[in-house]
Amino acid sequence: DASMMDSGLRDALVGHLHPMLQAHIPDCVVVYDNAPFDWHHPPQRFMTIEIEPFAAHPLGCAAHPKTRLRGYVYVTTYAPLGEGTAWAMRTLTWLASQMQYQSWSPVQLETVQPVRLRAATGFDTRGFKCAFYGDV
Repeated sequence: DASMMDSGLRDALVGHLHPMLQAHIPDCVVVYDNAPFDWHHPPQRFMTIEIEPFAAHPLGCAAHPKTRLRGYVYVTTYAPLGEGTAWAMRTLTWLASQMQYQSWSPVQLETVQPVRLRAATGFDTRGFKCAFYGDV
């Protein structure tokens, strides 16, 4: 079922992203998948990462085939209005280069694509989505 994501795939994604982000931008708060966060008093700059499955299909015709799950990792940066886009663009460019076409067993990452974002009060938002798949 595409609405349910195998926790092993999510754990593999977060398990690679979290240490990378901590090492590269340790002062940036990262909110994963709607985790608890004080949206009324956010830090000056922060990032959200959402892992969203969108499809699943069987691999092969066996009685109990493996299932390929497909999804997107959505990355969004938030910076105060009027501060410019340098931090967001530098951060997103670096992260996209670390994700695109990588193999983070058992997850395969594919193309990074820009996304159109809704405005967030008081913040400039920039982001991308990176397609992924994994077999379970």
